[in-house]
Amino acid sequence: MRVYRQIHGATPMALLARTRTAHAERLVLDTALSLDEVVELSEFGSRQTLFRQLRQHCGDGGRALRQIAAQPSAAPIA
Repeated sequence: MRVYRQIHGATPMALLARTRTAHAERLVLDTALSLDEVVELSEFGSRQTLFRQLRQHCGDGGRALRQIAAQPSAAPIA
């Protein structure tokens, strides 16, 4: 475990959680799936676990990420 952490910079469980959270974030931002479907597809055990991981990774929960994604981006200045 120590060697793995030295090589990869984190434990296997931390890397798995980071990978699942990144996948869930992409699903929340890029799809219209319900948050329950995101929980299932990203293999989190519950919505609470997903929200906790999203807050740690992104700073926001699922609804907040959806609201950010729904906002129109600023138009480029010509």
